[in-house]
Amino acid sequence: MKVLITPRGFANYGLDQVERMKSKGLDVHYNATGKAYTHEEFKALSKDADAI
Repeated sequence: MKVLITPRGFANYGLDQVERMKSKGLDVHYNATGKAYTHEEFKALSKDADAI
C-alpha cells in the first residue's frame, strides 16, 4: 500500500511515524521539499497512492 504524506513540515517532525509505517509494510512517500507541491507534482505523486 502506497501512502502519500503531503504536509511540507512532516519531514521535520514526523520521521518517527514514517519509520513506524514502513515497519508495518507500507510504502511511504512524504514531502521533504519544504515547499507545497505544485499541481503537477501532486498529480504525478498521488495517481497511484492508496492513501493521502
